[in-house]
Amino acid sequence: MDASPFVVARDDIRAITEIEIQGRTHSLGEHRDFRRHEALARFLPSAGRTSLSWTRLTAGQELAVHAHPTKSMIVITGGRGRLLGAYPRDLCEGDVVAVPAGAPHGFRTDSELTALSIQFEGAGLYEDERAPRATFVDDFGKRLLEYQEQRFVRHITQPFFGLLTDGTLAHPERRARLLACLYQWSKAFQRMMFLRQGLTHGVPWEPLFLHHFHEELGHDELLAHEWHAAQQADSAIEACASWFLYRTVAGDNLERLVLTHFVLERSAEVFHRLASKMSSHAYFAAHAGVDESHHLLGRGELQGMTEPTFRRLLHVSGQAWDILELMLERIVKIVDQDSYV
Repeated sequence: MDASPFVVARDDIRAITEIEIQGRTHSLGEHRDFRRHEALARFLPSAGRTSLSWTRLTAGQELAVHAHPTKSMIVITGGRGRLLGAYPRDLCEGDVVAVPAGAPHGFRTDSELTALSIQFEGAGLYEDERAPRATFVDDFGKRLLEYQEQRFVRHITQPFFGLLTDGTLAHPERRARLLACLYQWSKAFQRMMFLRQGLTHGVPWEPLFLHHFHEELGHDELLAHEWHAAQQADSAIEACASWFLYRTVAGDNLERLVLTHFVLERSAEVFHRLASKMSSHAYFAAHAGVDESHHLLGRGELQGMTEPTFRRLLHVSGQAWDILELMLERIVKIVDQDSYV
């Protein structure tokens, strides 16, 4: 029996770059299972059945969120990347990622990421390419964002946005009525910001929401002089605002993210951009510079979303778009009426 050590170069282990599961092809980056090399397959013990493989992602590549029936350990041997799933975090050389059986996870890199993937029982994850031990998770986060975009495209056809381009606001009284409505809504939005920050603890949510809070704080005061003592708060606007306040309290952080950023800030970005072209009012100027980034905040936190969470957020965001549009319809009626007291 030859007891001499031997060396197997990484490139001598046959690589696969994709796998087919239930008729769908999934990218693996570069995957080299040690048992695909004849000498290593003989060397590795069959009892206990430890499995090892080199994995590599190059710039821009992603191994989509998936799960395995067995626990895995991934040792990052070079580069930098991002762990995807319910608990995303940055990765660098020397990190060890321990993945329980059935836990959704994935990886992405903007440069290069190399790792050693280890399983402690059964066949390697992709040792048998015809029977991979992986279930890829449907990208529910992507589907949720696609729904938001569909609603947004319909949303901006609302008559409310036409107020900014059809000459309606050239009339001083109508413009004053719009600003009074915006003041009422802006005060409610400030309450939402305080509530959300008070209810949020820990990373990533607390710093994410705090950044937004700092950029929104005090914007209602820019409209305070547009409100007159004789005016009464409109009950329809108040009711719509109250729904958003209630959901801020009752919902979880994902729901707060979706309602505030994917619905309200998405709508506000277009409104304030158009309004800043029509008017030099300080309120519009304050929003025009930052709203474009606000509706993009937190998208990475959708990675690894489960189907029940997707269904819940789809439902509540649909309600949010509906209620927002009811409020905007009410504002249009107020602006167009002959008098508003």
